[in-house]
Amino acid sequence: MRSKWGVLAGILVSVVFLVLAFYNVNLGEFWTYFRSYDAWWAVGSVALFAGSVFFRAVMWRVTTRRMGATGLGTLFGGVVVGYMGNNLLPLRAGELVRTYYLARKRGFPYAGVFSTVVIERTTDVVVLGLLLAGGLAAGLGGLDPARGREALLVMAALVLAIAAGVFGLRVFGRRWKGGGGFLGRVAPHLEHFVGPLRAIGSVPTAATVLGLGILAWLANWLSMLVLLRGVAYHGSPLTVSLVLLLLVNLGVLIPSSPGALGVMQLAFFAALGSFGVPKAEALAVSFIYQASIFAFTLGVGLPYFMQAHLRLGAFSGGRRPSGA
Repeated sequence: MRSKWGVLAGILVSVVFLVLAFYNVNLGEFWTYFRSYDAWWAVGSVALFAGSVFFRAVMWRVTTRRMGATGLGTLFGGVVVGYMGNNLLPLRAGELVRTYYLARKRGFPYAGVFSTVVIERTTDVVVLGLLLAGGLAAGLGGLDPARGREALLVMAALVLAIAAGVFGLRVFGRRWKGGGGFLGRVAPHLEHFVGPLRAIGSVPTAATVLGLGILAWLANWLSMLVLLRGVAYHGSPLTVSLVLLLLVNLGVLIPSSPGALGVMQLAFFAALGSFGVPKAEALAVSFIYQASIFAFTLGVGLPYFMQAHLRLGAFSGGRRPSGA
Protein backbone atom coordinates (compact mmCIF):
# COMPACT_ATOMS: atom_id res chain seq x y z
CA MET A 1 0.00 0.00 0.00
CA ARG A 2 2.86 2.37 0.86
CA SER A 3 4.47 1.79 -2.54
CA LYS A 4 1.18 2.60 -4.30
CA TRP A 5 0.96 5.90 -2.45
CA GLY A 6 4.54 6.64 -3.54
CA VAL A 7 3.65 5.96 -7.17
CA LEU A 8 0.55 8.16 -6.95
CA ALA A 9 2.58 10.94 -5.33
CA GLY A 10 5.12 10.78 -8.17
CA ILE A 11 2.39 10.92 -10.80
CA LEU A 12 0.77 13.87 -8.99
CA VAL A 13 4.08 15.75 -9.01
CA SER A 14 4.40 15.20 -12.76
CA VAL A 15 0.82 16.28 -13.46
CA VAL A 16 1.23 19.48 -11.43
CA PHE A 17 4.53 20.29 -13.16
CA LEU A 18 3.07 19.61 -16.62
CA VAL A 19 0.16 21.94 -15.90
CA LEU A 20 2.60 24.63 -14.78
CA ALA A 21 4.83 24.04 -17.81
CA PHE A 22 1.99 24.36 -20.34
CA TYR A 23 0.29 27.30 -18.66
CA ASN A 24 -0.25 30.05 -21.25
CA VAL A 25 1.50 28.00 -23.99
CA ASN A 26 0.05 28.09 -27.50
CA LEU A 27 -0.20 24.45 -28.57
CA GLY A 28 -0.01 25.44 -32.23
CA GLU A 29 3.37 27.07 -31.61
CA PHE A 30 4.46 24.06 -29.59
CA TRP A 31 3.75 21.67 -32.49
CA THR A 32 5.41 24.02 -34.97
CA TYR A 33 8.64 24.04 -32.95
CA PHE A 34 8.38 20.28 -32.39
CA ARG A 35 8.05 19.49 -36.11
CA SER A 36 10.69 21.98 -37.26
CA TYR A 37 13.47 20.70 -34.96
CA ASP A 38 16.23 18.89 -36.89
CA ALA A 39 16.18 15.36 -35.49
CA TRP A 40 19.83 14.77 -36.40
CA TRP A 41 20.88 17.03 -33.52
CA ALA A 42 18.94 14.74 -31.19
CA VAL A 43 20.72 11.71 -32.69
CA GLY A 44 24.09 13.36 -32.05
CA SER A 45 23.03 14.22 -28.51
CA VAL A 46 22.11 10.59 -27.81
CA ALA A 47 25.43 9.39 -29.24
CA LEU A 48 27.28 11.57 -26.72
CA PHE A 49 24.93 10.37 -23.97
CA ALA A 50 26.07 6.86 -24.90
CA GLY A 51 29.64 8.08 -24.34
CA SER A 52 28.64 9.11 -20.84
CA VAL A 53 27.23 5.61 -20.29
CA PHE A 54 30.55 4.14 -21.43
CA PHE A 55 32.50 6.13 -18.81
CA ARG A 56 30.00 5.02 -16.16
CA ALA A 57 30.49 1.41 -17.22
CA VAL A 58 34.27 1.81 -16.83
CA MET A 59 33.68 3.35 -13.39
CA TRP A 60 31.46 0.40 -12.49
CA ARG A 61 34.24 -1.96 -13.52
CA VAL A 62 36.56 -0.23 -11.06
CA THR A 63 34.08 -0.33 -8.17
CA THR A 64 33.00 -3.96 -8.74
CA ARG A 65 36.42 -5.52 -9.34
CA ARG A 66 36.71 -6.66 -5.70
CA MET A 67 33.71 -8.93 -6.34
CA GLY A 68 35.09 -10.32 -9.60
CA ALA A 69 36.07 -9.37 -13.15
CA THR A 70 33.16 -8.37 -15.37
CA GLY A 71 33.10 -7.64 -19.09
CA LEU A 72 32.65 -4.01 -20.09
CA GLY A 73 29.74 -4.97 -22.35
CA THR A 74 27.81 -6.43 -19.41
CA LEU A 75 28.45 -3.33 -17.33
CA PHE A 76 27.50 -0.99 -20.19
CA GLY A 77 24.25 -2.90 -20.57
CA GLY A 78 23.63 -2.70 -16.85
CA VAL A 79 23.98 1.09 -16.80
CA VAL A 80 21.54 1.38 -19.73
CA VAL A 81 19.15 -1.04 -18.00
CA GLY A 82 19.16 1.30 -15.00
CA TYR A 83 18.28 4.29 -17.18
CA MET A 84 15.59 2.22 -18.87
CA GLY A 85 14.13 1.38 -15.46
CA ASN A 86 14.06 5.07 -14.53
CA ASN A 87 12.19 5.80 -17.78
CA LEU A 88 9.63 3.02 -17.24
CA LEU A 89 9.18 3.03 -13.46
CA PRO A 90 8.42 5.81 -10.97
CA LEU A 91 10.59 7.08 -8.11
CA ARG A 92 13.90 6.23 -9.88
CA ALA A 93 13.44 2.50 -9.32
CA GLY A 94 15.96 1.94 -12.10
CA GLU A 95 18.72 1.90 -9.50
CA LEU A 96 17.19 -1.29 -8.07
CA VAL A 97 16.72 -2.77 -11.56
CA ARG A 98 20.36 -2.10 -12.38
CA THR A 99 21.55 -3.57 -9.09
CA TYR A 100 19.53 -6.74 -9.45
CA TYR A 101 20.58 -7.08 -13.10
CA LEU A 102 24.28 -7.31 -12.26
CA ALA A 103 23.75 -9.34 -9.09
CA ARG A 104 21.80 -11.95 -11.03
CA LYS A 105 24.02 -11.84 -14.10
CA ARG A 106 27.31 -12.32 -12.23
CA GLY A 107 26.20 -13.92 -8.97
CA PHE A 108 27.47 -10.96 -6.95
CA PRO A 109 25.90 -10.15 -3.55
CA TYR A 110 23.00 -7.74 -3.95
CA ALA A 111 24.24 -5.51 -1.11
CA GLY A 112 27.69 -5.29 -2.68
CA VAL A 113 26.37 -4.26 -6.08
CA PHE A 114 24.02 -1.72 -4.53
CA SER A 115 27.01 -0.26 -2.69
CA THR A 116 28.73 0.42 -6.02
CA VAL A 117 25.61 2.22 -7.26
CA VAL A 118 25.70 4.37 -4.11
CA ILE A 119 29.35 5.18 -4.86
CA GLU A 120 28.46 6.29 -8.38
CA ARG A 121 25.52 8.42 -7.25
CA THR A 122 27.65 10.04 -4.54
CA THR A 123 30.28 10.81 -7.19
CA ASP A 124 27.52 12.36 -9.30
CA VAL A 125 26.55 14.66 -6.44
CA VAL A 126 30.18 15.70 -5.94
CA VAL A 127 30.76 16.43 -9.65
CA LEU A 128 27.42 18.20 -9.99
CA GLY A 129 28.34 20.30 -6.97
CA LEU A 130 31.70 21.20 -8.52
CA LEU A 131 30.01 22.23 -11.78
CA LEU A 132 27.39 24.26 -9.93
CA ALA A 133 30.01 25.95 -7.74
CA GLY A 134 32.04 26.77 -10.83
CA GLY A 135 29.00 28.19 -12.58
CA LEU A 136 28.09 30.36 -9.60
CA ALA A 137 31.68 31.57 -9.22
CA ALA A 138 31.71 32.53 -12.91
CA GLY A 139 28.40 34.35 -12.51
CA LEU A 140 26.67 32.42 -15.29
CA GLY A 141 23.34 33.86 -16.34
CA GLY A 142 20.37 31.59 -15.75
CA LEU A 143 21.64 30.46 -12.35
CA ASP A 144 19.99 32.05 -9.32
CA PRO A 145 22.88 32.62 -6.84
CA ALA A 146 20.67 32.20 -3.76
CA ARG A 147 19.01 29.01 -5.03
CA GLY A 148 22.38 27.76 -6.22
CA ARG A 149 23.95 28.19 -2.80
CA GLU A 150 20.99 26.40 -1.21
CA ALA A 151 21.43 23.51 -3.63
CA LEU A 152 25.15 23.33 -2.81
CA LEU A 153 24.36 23.17 0.92
CA VAL A 154 21.86 20.37 0.34
CA MET A 155 24.37 18.41 -1.77
CA ALA A 156 27.13 18.90 0.82
CA ALA A 157 24.77 17.72 3.57
CA LEU A 158 23.83 14.68 1.47
CA VAL A 159 27.47 13.69 0.92
CA LEU A 160 28.23 14.13 4.63
CA ALA A 161 25.17 12.06 5.56
CA ILE A 162 26.29 9.25 3.23
CA ALA A 163 29.81 9.37 4.69
CA ALA A 164 28.43 9.26 8.24
CA GLY A 165 26.13 6.37 7.32
CA VAL A 166 28.99 4.38 5.80
CA PHE A 167 31.14 4.97 8.88
CA GLY A 168 28.28 3.82 11.11
CA LEU A 169 27.76 0.67 9.05
CA ARG A 170 31.44 -0.21 9.30
CA VAL A 171 31.45 0.27 13.08
CA PHE A 172 28.23 -1.60 13.81
CA GLY A 173 28.98 -4.28 11.21
CA ARG A 174 32.05 -5.35 13.19
CA ARG A 175 30.05 -5.47 16.44
CA TRP A 176 27.26 -7.53 14.93
CA LYS A 177 29.53 -9.97 13.12
CA GLY A 178 29.24 -13.41 14.62
CA GLY A 179 26.21 -12.45 16.69
CA GLY A 180 22.89 -14.21 16.78
CA GLY A 181 19.33 -13.30 15.90
CA PHE A 182 18.38 -10.55 13.47
CA LEU A 183 21.61 -8.59 13.91
CA GLY A 184 23.66 -11.67 13.15
CA ARG A 185 21.73 -12.25 9.93
CA VAL A 186 22.15 -8.61 8.88
CA ALA A 187 25.91 -8.50 9.53
CA PRO A 188 26.98 -10.46 6.39
CA HIS A 189 24.93 -8.14 4.17
CA LEU A 190 26.55 -5.14 5.82
CA GLU A 191 29.94 -6.68 5.16
CA HIS A 192 29.07 -7.09 1.46
CA PHE A 193 27.87 -3.48 1.33
CA VAL A 194 30.96 -2.06 3.01
CA GLY A 195 33.39 -4.12 0.88
CA PRO A 196 33.37 -1.89 -2.25
CA LEU A 197 33.47 1.21 -0.06
CA ARG A 198 36.80 0.13 1.41
CA ALA A 199 38.35 0.24 -2.05
CA ILE A 200 37.31 3.89 -2.37
CA GLY A 201 39.44 4.58 0.69
CA SER A 202 42.44 4.11 -1.58
CA VAL A 203 43.52 7.47 -3.02
CA PRO A 204 44.32 6.08 -6.52
CA THR A 205 40.96 4.31 -6.72
CA ALA A 206 39.04 7.33 -5.44
CA ALA A 207 40.86 9.57 -7.94
CA THR A 208 40.08 7.15 -10.77
CA VAL A 209 36.38 7.02 -9.87
CA LEU A 210 36.19 10.82 -9.59
CA GLY A 211 38.01 11.25 -12.91
CA LEU A 212 35.64 8.86 -14.68
CA GLY A 213 32.70 10.66 -13.10
CA ILE A 214 33.99 13.97 -14.47
CA LEU A 215 34.40 12.44 -17.94
CA ALA A 216 30.85 11.08 -17.80
CA TRP A 217 29.50 14.51 -16.92
CA LEU A 218 31.58 16.20 -19.62
CA ALA A 219 30.02 13.81 -22.16
CA ASN A 220 26.58 14.79 -20.84
CA TRP A 221 27.53 18.46 -21.17
CA LEU A 222 28.54 17.91 -24.81
CA SER A 223 25.28 16.00 -25.32
CA MET A 224 23.32 19.09 -24.22
CA LEU A 225 25.54 21.31 -26.37
CA VAL A 226 24.72 19.28 -29.50
CA LEU A 227 21.01 19.13 -28.60
CA LEU A 228 20.88 22.93 -28.49
CA ARG A 229 22.39 23.29 -31.97
CA GLY A 230 18.80 23.02 -33.17
CA VAL A 231 17.68 25.95 -30.98
CA ALA A 232 18.18 29.70 -31.36
CA TYR A 233 19.20 31.40 -28.09
CA HIS A 234 21.18 34.34 -26.72
CA GLY A 235 24.47 33.55 -25.01
CA SER A 236 27.54 31.36 -25.18
CA PRO A 237 26.79 27.75 -26.25
CA LEU A 238 28.96 26.38 -23.44
CA THR A 239 27.18 28.55 -20.87
CA VAL A 240 23.64 27.74 -22.03
CA SER A 241 24.32 24.00 -22.28
CA LEU A 242 25.93 23.98 -18.82
CA VAL A 243 22.96 25.76 -17.24
CA LEU A 244 20.61 23.30 -18.95
CA LEU A 245 22.69 20.36 -17.73
CA LEU A 246 22.65 21.65 -14.16
CA LEU A 247 18.94 22.46 -13.96
CA VAL A 248 17.84 19.23 -15.62
CA ASN A 249 19.92 17.06 -13.30
CA LEU A 250 18.92 19.03 -10.21
CA GLY A 251 15.31 18.68 -11.31
CA VAL A 252 15.37 14.92 -11.81
CA LEU A 253 16.31 14.52 -8.15
CA ILE A 254 12.64 15.30 -7.44
CA PRO A 255 10.69 12.01 -7.16
CA SER A 256 8.14 11.91 -9.97
CA SER A 257 6.56 9.64 -12.55
CA PRO A 258 8.63 7.56 -15.03
CA GLY A 259 11.14 9.58 -17.03
CA ALA A 260 10.74 12.65 -14.78
CA LEU A 261 7.82 13.77 -16.93
CA GLY A 262 6.82 17.32 -16.06
CA VAL A 263 9.97 17.90 -14.02
CA MET A 264 12.04 17.76 -17.22
CA GLN A 265 9.75 20.24 -18.97
CA LEU A 266 9.99 22.83 -16.20
CA ALA A 267 13.77 22.37 -16.02
CA PHE A 268 14.15 23.01 -19.77
CA PHE A 269 11.99 26.12 -19.61
CA ALA A 270 13.73 27.45 -16.49
CA ALA A 271 17.12 27.00 -18.15
CA LEU A 272 16.40 28.11 -21.72
CA GLY A 273 13.91 30.85 -20.91
CA SER A 274 16.75 32.87 -19.36
CA PHE A 275 18.46 32.92 -22.77
CA GLY A 276 15.54 34.11 -24.86
CA VAL A 277 14.09 30.74 -25.90
CA PRO A 278 10.26 30.85 -26.16
CA LYS A 279 8.49 28.64 -23.67
CA ALA A 280 6.77 26.61 -26.41
CA GLU A 281 10.13 25.87 -28.05
CA ALA A 282 11.80 24.91 -24.75
CA LEU A 283 8.96 22.46 -24.05
CA ALA A 284 9.16 21.00 -27.55
CA VAL A 285 12.92 20.38 -27.21
CA SER A 286 12.40 18.82 -23.78
CA PHE A 287 10.01 16.23 -25.20
CA ILE A 288 12.34 15.55 -28.14
CA TYR A 289 15.22 14.96 -25.70
CA GLN A 290 13.12 12.69 -23.47
CA ALA A 291 11.85 10.68 -26.44
CA SER A 292 15.40 10.27 -27.79
CA ILE A 293 16.80 9.05 -24.47
CA PHE A 294 13.79 6.76 -23.99
CA ALA A 295 14.31 5.21 -27.44
CA PHE A 296 18.02 4.65 -26.77
CA THR A 297 17.59 3.13 -23.31
CA LEU A 298 14.74 0.90 -24.42
CA GLY A 299 16.39 -0.20 -27.65
CA VAL A 300 19.75 -0.98 -26.01
CA GLY A 301 18.63 -1.88 -22.49
CA LEU A 302 15.74 -4.22 -23.26
CA PRO A 303 17.89 -6.97 -24.88
CA TYR A 304 20.23 -6.95 -21.86
CA PHE A 305 17.24 -6.95 -19.52
CA MET A 306 15.62 -9.92 -21.25
CA GLN A 307 18.88 -11.89 -21.29
CA ALA A 308 19.01 -11.60 -17.50
CA HIS A 309 15.43 -12.98 -17.25
CA LEU A 310 14.19 -10.12 -15.06
CA ARG A 311 10.59 -9.00 -14.60
CA LEU A 312 10.00 -5.24 -14.58
CA GLY A 313 6.83 -5.61 -12.52
CA ALA A 314 8.90 -6.91 -9.60
CA PHE A 315 10.38 -3.44 -9.18
CA SER A 316 7.17 -1.41 -9.26
CA GLY A 317 7.06 1.03 -6.40
CA GLY A 318 10.70 0.43 -5.59
CA ARG A 319 10.23 -3.05 -4.10
CA ARG A 320 13.20 -5.34 -3.97
CA PRO A 321 12.65 -8.48 -6.07
CA SER A 322 12.31 -11.77 -4.28
CA GLY A 323 15.48 -13.81 -4.18
CA ALA A 324 17.75 -10.77 -4.39
